[in-house]
Amino acid sequence: MELSISESTLSRKARIIIGTIAFIQGLGLFYLHHALDNQLWPYGNSIAITVIGMLFIAVPSMIVMSYRDDYQAKRYWPWIITMSIIFLWLAYYNGASSDSVRFYGERFYFIPACILFAFISLFFLKAWMRDGHWPPKYETQFGFSWHNFLAFALAWLFTLIFWLVLMLWGTLFKIVDIDFFHDLFKEEWFFYPVMSVAFAYAVVIFRTKINAVGAVQRILRALISILLPLLLLIAAMFVAVLPFTGVDLIWQKGYGSDTILGFVGLTLFFFNAVYQDAKNEPYSKRISILLKYALLVLNVLVLLAAYGIYLRVAQYGLTIERILAMILVSVLFAYSALYSLIILFKSKYWQDYFGKVNTMLALLVSLIVVLLFTPVLDMSRLSVNSQLARLERGEITLEAFDFPYLARTGTYGLRKLDELKKRIEIADNELVIKRIDTAIENKNRRYYRLDTVIDPESLADVVEVFPIDTEISKDFWSLAAEHTGVTQVCLRNTCLLLAVDLNKDGIDEYILFRSSGNGYVYTSRIYKKGGDEGYISQETLKKAVLNGH
Repeated sequence: MELSISESTLSRKARIIIGTIAFIQGLGLFYLHHALDNQLWPYGNSIAITVIGMLFIAVPSMIVMSYRDDYQAKRYWPWIITMSIIFLWLAYYNGASSDSVRFYGERFYFIPACILFAFISLFFLKAWMRDGHWPPKYETQFGFSWHNFLAFALAWLFTLIFWLVLMLWGTLFKIVDIDFFHDLFKEEWFFYPVMSVAFAYAVVIFRTKINAVGAVQRILRALISILLPLLLLIAAMFVAVLPFTGVDLIWQKGYGSDTILGFVGLTLFFFNAVYQDAKNEPYSKRISILLKYALLVLNVLVLLAAYGIYLRVAQYGLTIERILAMILVSVLFAYSALYSLIILFKSKYWQDYFGKVNTMLALLVSLIVVLLFTPVLDMSRLSVNSQLARLERGEITLEAFDFPYLARTGTYGLRKLDELKKRIEIADNELVIKRIDTAIENKNRRYYRLDTVIDPESLADVVEVFPIDTEISKDFWSLAAEHTGVTQVCLRNTCLLLAVDLNKDGIDEYILFRSSGNGYVYTSRIYKKGGDEGYISQETLKKAVLNGH
């Protein structure tokens, strides 16, 4: 059974309202862009920028994607207003925590989290409007989830093609020295309103064109139904070889847990897309039974990923990325574990529980997204406290502590850095104070400004030299300190200076290595003795190292 949703054609009144909202949205985005470029209000105010951006992006888009004048106003508008308040709160909390005008540092999850929350809220809203009762039927939820996703994707594709047509139009007339169209289409005051209206027009078309959306959905489901058995076969094969290869290799690569989580997430998505409401069997009875029980293997993969993340947290403490990974592991395990329980204990009533599980977990994901922007699950606060706790327990030294990471987490991290400077064991340590001040000055930028002044003596104090009895001249440290783009990282991470005669001319070259912070060390720069700076390729360096040089 195909769970495609059909929306009847919108009335003229509804189309006019949607077009007007889209035009206002374009004007608002134009003003925001113009204000930031010309340092007008809200320039310099991260809270205002984030809230206004959310006001003119998320709120109008929700209305464009969902409005119908035949919906019950007493249900529709309270929902939209409530969702708008939540979105503005998410923006306010993120803006207050980021302490940044142009960069959000480690708070990269803000936009995808909001998109996910908007997606879930919209298909619940439209399903509720269609069924007229809460909770809406799972079949309606599923249908609108695909309908919204495909209408949104196709609308973006239309908007992109429309923009390319405008660019071609302008370039074509430019050939004959008519620059008017070429210049007009690149004007910000033209771009934002026109693109917003074009996107809204495309959404209206694809929302009510079931032939287009339904056809794409059927094509995707056909392709996914072919790939799902392959994914589950790969999962079973991977688990089968683990007793022979060992699990340690998974975490030695540095991307094992990420890859496993991505694979599990894709497989669960395909499983939902194929089985839909679990009332139809897209495969033969035997194959369907095999696939359902093969799904149990995903639990093993999720637990392996969870163990890998646990090892990283135990060794290096919490970071925002690791907290996100922990949340993702928890959600994926909830899906795979609940599906497995249904398969094992409720196989005869599979269809009665499948939709309930998906509905419950969708609401849970929405709750988690909202809690991310409250003190309950504020990942900046949790990660900063974790790193400071490692420092308190002596698991990491002041010299090796990553002060810039605290600065990149936003206002909470910056406040903790100020508090660190006042501690007795730090107040008299000029090098540590300087590193903290540099981190605060650069706030949440991942890279230091290139005009940072580095003291040669301070650099010599923090860089390890090998062989340990090698004498390094002051002239070298002065030369290295001038290359702030490279050596400034040594003030916050471990660096090693290796003296080795690479070309066997009897004169040592100096190779500066720096840690990436993930246990990997890579070459930064090679200095030739005598003050002349030179570079060497990674392949040449590898050959030199392998040959014992």
